[in-house]
Amino acid sequence: MAGPSIDRRGNSARNRRFVGLQWKGFLWMSCLLAALSAAFYWLSHSHLMHRYHAQREAEVQSFRRQMSGLVAGISDRLVRLGGTIVSMDNVVETFKRGNPGKNSAAATEARFASLGYEMDVQRIEFYAPGGERLWRWTPAEAPDLPEERLRAALAHVHAEERPATFLWCEPLCLLHAFVPVLAEGQDIGVMGLGQSIADLVIEFRALTGTDIAIVVPAAGHGDGILRRWASAVPALTDADRLSPFLEKLSAHYPDPADLDGGRLLQSRGTSFEVQRFPLAEFIPAEPGFILFISDVTERLTEIGRATRQGLITAAGALAVGELLLLYLVRVLIGRLRWFTQTLPLLAQGEHRAARERLAVQQKAASFRDEIDLLYDTALTLSHQLEEASQALSAKNQELAEERDLMQGVLDAAQVLVVTQNRHGIIQMANKFAAQITGFATVKLQGRRFVDLIADVEAHQEVLSKLDDLYARGQRRADHEHDLVGRDGTRHPVMWVHTRLRGEHTDDAAVVSVGLDVSERVQAESRMRWLANHDTLTGLCNRHRFLEDLTRTYDEVARTRVTGALLLFDLDHFKEINDTSGHAAGDALLRMIGEELNFRARKSDVVARLGGDEFAVLLPNTDASGAETFAHQFNKRLAEAPFVYANKSYRIGASIGIALLPHHGSGVEEIMANADHAMYEAKRAGRGRTRVFVDYPPRSENVSKQSL
Repeated sequence: MAGPSIDRRGNSARNRRFVGLQWKGFLWMSCLLAALSAAFYWLSHSHLMHRYHAQREAEVQSFRRQMSGLVAGISDRLVRLGGTIVSMDNVVETFKRGNPGKNSAAATEARFASLGYEMDVQRIEFYAPGGERLWRWTPAEAPDLPEERLRAALAHVHAEERPATFLWCEPLCLLHAFVPVLAEGQDIGVMGLGQSIADLVIEFRALTGTDIAIVVPAAGHGDGILRRWASAVPALTDADRLSPFLEKLSAHYPDPADLDGGRLLQSRGTSFEVQRFPLAEFIPAEPGFILFISDVTERLTEIGRATRQGLITAAGALAVGELLLLYLVRVLIGRLRWFTQTLPLLAQGEHRAARERLAVQQKAASFRDEIDLLYDTALTLSHQLEEASQALSAKNQELAEERDLMQGVLDAAQVLVVTQNRHGIIQMANKFAAQITGFATVKLQGRRFVDLIADVEAHQEVLSKLDDLYARGQRRADHEHDLVGRDGTRHPVMWVHTRLRGEHTDDAAVVSVGLDVSERVQAESRMRWLANHDTLTGLCNRHRFLEDLTRTYDEVARTRVTGALLLFDLDHFKEINDTSGHAAGDALLRMIGEELNFRARKSDVVARLGGDEFAVLLPNTDASGAETFAHQFNKRLAEAPFVYANKSYRIGASIGIALLPHHGSGVEEIMANADHAMYEAKRAGRGRTRVFVDYPPRSENVSKQSL
């Protein structure tokens, strides 16, 4: 027992020096622990940032409500103040008189100067109904309000008889309110009041603790210009600290719209979050925008501190976990090394060498455990694998011979043969299938069978037939559809699908055999075409035309929509046949057919009824439209003489027109009346057109052919 024990310990020492599974396991588990630690750190940081953003979102919404409330408060105060001033003595009289006199103006100015200082109003103005300014008071010289905006505000007040407000920042930002002045129910003028928004900005800073900047277009401003934004900042809290910050902000974000949604920017060791909102959100129709500037340095510092603490905790946990993992890997994986070095021998077919190696290790074991059971199982498995390998080699040889035979038969057959799995995926295709589709055999494998069907609407029908092979136990299913090749060519193919029984190594469940029936389909199509068309001109023949005429007549009789039937008889056709032969006559007939086809709409039906007689059916056409068609056709024939064999012939057509359903109670009567009209056109002279009227019956003049 001593010898084998020493040998076992020697082998164990060699295994411990070998870098194998235990180190791979250690590496992967280390990566897992590191990933978990990183995930913990990331989740902690994400949670803190999510809370930060949620708080900021709530704060920004509060800022917007506070700003809206403050603007509304100032606007309401100015409107109420305007109403109070209007109710004062002599104000209405001043409006009625127009411009006050010199003494009255001085008294009014003194009175309103006192009122302006007491109410913190920087501008008081009176306007007549026509828009001219009657009187104005300001603490100092101030520029006039912009003409366009002033007139728009006054027009709004006069039209709606409601106050209007707007913001004007030149040189100071004043919120202007315009109040209608009514006397005895009549509009006698408008009072304008302007108040600085400085108090609004200061009050907002006091309420929220957040700085604010009002940015407007820079036209006319001297100071506080942000050149990159072409804007001015007439109102800004803590201007000494924030003016350089705004310059830096405009440099980082040349487009102010980039500030929508909030942006973080550091300046002089302080982190600011800036939110931009259009000024029109608070004061309707105002250009410019408002910036909420929040100092978030303390919050971000706290988040960084908490994140670092989480990172230290995760790193400590990772170190402890790594030490425990290293211990477990070295203790538990060590005994499996010998076994893992033996298994490759079984995979390589060296069954005898594997049994010898397992037997040595099995004898050296002093105590049996689960790994010893693995050794016993591996010994038994080696015997079974050896026997199975020998049987499999013989079977593979037999199958290879059968496969070669079947493949030769499939490749020689002039039919498409493919196999599909239960999901309709092609597993195998023969060479003829590759030839017809234009895809290589390997390219067909893995494609859906229904993708070979050209008609997309038929895909569901084919899938249903294939499903029936499984669900209802049918042995076969068949259908005929066009197959689309790689280059877009179509081949009509008749398919027969047969369900395979049993399991197959390539997952094949259905064998599909397709026969290319292109020649049969072409012959059938040619026969159908010949049955409905004139072979000389390619137009519809009499049989097809009567079918279309009958269908159109039934439709117009039901809907009461007018249609038109035109019968053509060529003038001088017999002369051309007699002088230049039938070949010339045939050429003329083909030319007439091409000209009619060129002039007809898609909904029209053009036919050659026989000889030199043609017919055109014009749905949704009245008598005027039909006559226009006929005159233009005859005009074309007159302008382009028929030339054959260096001879020129002037041709025309006598055309009779009958309207559907007005000129007949049925198709035969419509045809007879159109023929009657054509006869009257011929009597009137060559190249004429006549619409059917109730002529006296002359049955002898009705063409037997049209009846």
